[in-house]
Amino acid sequence: NSGMISGDIENAMTCGYLCSFSKMHSGNGLQLTQDACYDFLRQMAKHKHVGSLNGTTSVFNTCAALSGIPGNSLGIKTNEEIFEEAKQKKNSFLLHQVCLNQIFIQFYFRDHLSVMKLAEVYNNLDTKRAMDVIQVFFTGVSALALSRCTQEKKFRKIGEQSLGIVAHCAQHSQWNFENKVFLLQAELHYLNGDLRAAEVSYKAAVDSAQKHRFIHEEAIAYELYGIFLIETRLVERGLEQLNMALSKYAKWGAGRKVRHLISFIKGC
Repeated sequence: NSGMISGDIENAMTCGYLCSFSKMHSGNGLQLTQDACYDFLRQMAKHKHVGSLNGTTSVFNTCAALSGIPGNSLGIKTNEEIFEEAKQKKNSFLLHQVCLNQIFIQFYFRDHLSVMKLAEVYNNLDTKRAMDVIQVFFTGVSALALSRCTQEKKFRKIGEQSLGIVAHCAQHSQWNFENKVFLLQAELHYLNGDLRAAEVSYKAAVDSAQKHRFIHEEAIAYELYGIFLIETRLVERGLEQLNMALSKYAKWGAGRKVRHLISFIKGC
């Protein structure tokens, strides 16, 4: 707002994009974030600020993928189209953001193989960004889940490395990273067959995410905890955790994710 008032359009548009990106990745309500993106997109289109417009469109699309509230009726580009355009123009900043957003979507739908494929693309980009640690967290959880399924050592190694990186970040910002460390630890304990330690860490991940008001990460912690319990034949308790996850996803505004999890529960 201050940028618009002072006539600094460049700064205002850039801040608009960064605001929408931060809202989504910090767990703000998806509908509110989509609405904010829509307002920013109108301003960016008006002032022909293409760079911020493409980045904000990717955030809008990512929210829509989770909320189930479509955005394609607005005639905007898909994340895939934005990525290809950024690749052609060698826009490394936009490539990072769109790839991270795509990882975000696949992570919450537990498509772990797609997360790993996108992470490979992300890691092959020339430059590094401050948000890389978020990608490390998503990739670590997915790698540990895949290691349990496949017993492939390469996935275990990625998961263990991810835990080390996120734990290092937690030393500098407990608020932002503590719950992520606990969730990675839980998945690693589960992989190692230490079920008691895994359950302690899952509970700690839930409590930390709740304490620090990351509702989206509280939801995924409940979900993974529930899956752990079901897979270790504690089905009734597992379903309780999955229902808690449903409640948190609904509160976040992730309607499509709610439907995805309900479908999983019906198969249990």
